[in-house]
Amino acid sequence: MKQASVEAYKLWKQCDKPKDDLINKLKLEAKYKYKIALQQAMHNEGMELDDELSNLYLHKDVNKFWQRWSAKFWQRWSAKFISKTMKM
Repeated sequence: MKQASVEAYKLWKQCDKPKDDLINKLKLEAKYKYKIALQQAMHNEGMELDDELSNLYLHKDVNKFWQRWSAKFWQRWSAKFISKTMKM
């Protein structure tokens, strides 16, 4: 999908970037299909993580639960915390 979006953009650019043309519609359609596919992939990844964490929690596998949680969330949280403290 990304390749189709890139190719549509290149074609649109070669045609002097028309605003009301079939080529523009093709470019926009490819762009939005790619964006929707990215959003769906991110949503699916989040759902898989939720399911995995729920299963670990329900099976009382506390060590693996916190390992998996930390691997996913700790880096983002610590980076935000560090950047905020550096500004002070």
